[in-house]
Amino acid sequence: MLGWSLPGVRRVRRERRERSDINFGLGGAPWVSERVLERYELIYEIDLALEALRVRDPKAAGASMSSEKSIREPGSWTKQLGQPMALDHRRILATALGRLRGQT
Repeated sequence: MLGWSLPGVRRVRRERRERSDINFGLGGAPWVSERVLERYELIYEIDLALEALRVRDPKAAGASMSSEKSIREPGSWTKQLGQPMALDHRRILATALGRLRGQT
């Protein structure tokens, strides 16, 4: 995530860093459990979710999922982020979890 927040003009870098800090409770920001969807969208945007890779390059993502090798090959990040889901189901689940957590 740090690698994603560094490139770009100063304003863009600052905005990216703020988003990652706020959504993941970094840099002194508190952890907010209701921000499930925002965290997922950030992970999707920086291509850490296999669903994002599937949308950008379906052929490569299909090969990646079947062979257990990542397109970006940063190690075991795909296993750490869970199994990919069909269609938009992970986003739907993140939305539901955020809403449920916000009700308490």
